[in-house]
Amino acid sequence: METYKQKNWVLFGVLALAFISLEAYLFRNFSIRPGVFIKRTEIIVLVFGFLSLHCFVDTHKLYDWIYKYRVILCLALFIFCVANCFTWSSVGQWDNYIQPGVGSQYIKPIFGIARPIRSDEWMVSVPRYISAELTKYGPLNDILRATTVSNVSATGLQLDFSIIKSPQLWGHYLLGASYGSSWEWSYNLIFGFLFIFEFCMVTTHGNRLVSFFGACLIAMSSFSMWWSICRILYLMAAIIALFYYFVKEEKTWMRVVFGTILAIMGAEYVSTLYAAWLVPTGWIIVSYMAWILYENHIWERFKAIDWIVFVVDVLLMVILIVRHLMISAEYLTAILNTVYPGGRVDYGGMALHKILDYVPTVLTPFGGFANPSEMGTIFGVFPLGYFLYVYVLVKYKGKDKLLWFLMPVLTLFTIYCTIGLPPIVAKIFMLTFSTSSRTADFLAVLLAIITVYCISKIQGENGMNIWLSIIIAVLAVVPTVIYEFPKWRGIGIRYYALWIIAVFTVIAFIFILSKNKYQKAAIIIVSCMLFGDGIIVNPISVGLDAITSKPAYGEIQRIVASDPNARWVSIGSFVTPQYLVAAGAHTVNSVNYIPNKDTWERLGVEENEELWNRYAHVVISLTDSDKSEYSVIQADLIQANLTWNDFEKLDIKYIGTTTPIPTFAKDKVIELYNEYGFYIYQVK
Repeated sequence: METYKQKNWVLFGVLALAFISLEAYLFRNFSIRPGVFIKRTEIIVLVFGFLSLHCFVDTHKLYDWIYKYRVILCLALFIFCVANCFTWSSVGQWDNYIQPGVGSQYIKPIFGIARPIRSDEWMVSVPRYISAELTKYGPLNDILRATTVSNVSATGLQLDFSIIKSPQLWGHYLLGASYGSSWEWSYNLIFGFLFIFEFCMVTTHGNRLVSFFGACLIAMSSFSMWWSICRILYLMAAIIALFYYFVKEEKTWMRVVFGTILAIMGAEYVSTLYAAWLVPTGWIIVSYMAWILYENHIWERFKAIDWIVFVVDVLLMVILIVRHLMISAEYLTAILNTVYPGGRVDYGGMALHKILDYVPTVLTPFGGFANPSEMGTIFGVFPLGYFLYVYVLVKYKGKDKLLWFLMPVLTLFTIYCTIGLPPIVAKIFMLTFSTSSRTADFLAVLLAIITVYCISKIQGENGMNIWLSIIIAVLAVVPTVIYEFPKWRGIGIRYYALWIIAVFTVIAFIFILSKNKYQKAAIIIVSCMLFGDGIIVNPISVGLDAITSKPAYGEIQRIVASDPNARWVSIGSFVTPQYLVAAGAHTVNSVNYIPNKDTWERLGVEENEELWNRYAHVVISLTDSDKSEYSVIQADLIQANLTWNDFEKLDIKYIGTTTPIPTFAKDKVIELYNEYGFYIYQVK
């Protein structure tokens, strides 16, 4: 016992030394960025305190206590993050484009790296949220695209009773864009992880350790984290878990609680309106609900009051969905009639490579990959999930009901992602609204669910035969090595890192699956590694100062205040227009989240729907040629090279840009502002 206590003090001493060393290192810049030092210290103290508990508190009691109070602890952590205005946004990228290095001490992340590839988040969503605040979350927004549109379709934010369904957005209405962003990110990360953990608890019949592994595997996956915490994932998990608890609960008042939250989550799930993800997750939800109903026979157990609660909750969900669809009608009508993405149809095929190439995703947080968002998947589950599925089904002589309920959707996704489906079949199962690559993402999720479930079953019998576990582990990793590794040859040290990861994965699978005394330790180690690799994908920033603390921001707002109805444009970039939007300028070439027909009619190209009838970023450049030229650079990017005569048709009064006005047009504008590489011109 004395030796054990000594070891604990030694471990605490090591942690304390690491803490002091890290604090001393960070203190170097205290005089320049004192606020950053304080914010960093708060996080480090929190982590240090948690780790130190392991030195003096029995770990079984510690984690029993954490599990018992998990909801309260998540709420406390959420409050801590929002109070500090912590956000996992890559908003710091704005400092690379607008007046670099100028602004408050929070223009850069306090931890991590702002990710340029997450432009849909920092460049599109954040400015739209700020524009909604500037319009006081009213029904209309005339800032985006310099046309009047509904706020909910433009920004997702509109004061309406339907906001009940979106708890992740409540902070915007209560606290404004900056703290609202912190609220949204903190909610998605903290409660998203909790929802997926609860879902895994349902799946594993209460195996806490394997459920934690499942939450780390799914919630912290490269697929989830590189998509700015994939909301559809935790909504799917929440719906299934809440439905299970609603059915299993005996107390009516608890059924009311679970049912109400379920109605809210269900309404938010449907209201995401992204069919490419709704369809595959929908089939997973249907499979689980069928299993839950089959196992519990609610028609025998429910009393009259329970059915009343059920009907009321369904009505609440339907009302929230219908109301959201009503105020989103403008967006739905426009986007469904676009060339892209509305005109997209996919019958599947040739998508398994996406989930087979999982090994490099471990390295994506460290840079060097062109598009880690599209690379993102669930680590290690393909083809492992198939092997474990067969093993458990055979081991239990086909009596495992959950696997049978998941078989149809597993078969459907597998065929769709390999050889594709006949058009009529794809339409029947609504997969034409998705794509093979997006469905492959959720085939990986489904295989992760199966893997987690099967590991819990295998752990329940203390593991499988060592030789069988070796065979399965090797067969699970060899396909990705044979098929995917050759294309990574020649990338230097990262290529050898991939081999190390592959070998470690085989070893980890063996320890997790086989009968050995290190099985639980292996699950814990792998879970922590998955969590760590996921949490560093997104940076930790403070507020939205990378946008709002720039001198140009205040100057744009000053001009907008004195000339509120003026139309603005930015030239030579698809990034800068979004900055103008964030400052409240009515910007013609901000992101066309739905087609901006008014602009293209003014330019006389309205008949060329292939050009403008799409979701698109719009780059406007000035040319001294005799004729304007238009081109689609990629599916979501339009380049418009305008003559000055055509430019005048847009009725532009101000130009805000990081690109100086061309020489031939200087006599047509008045320079109002020129500071730190940002220019504002007034058109004469």
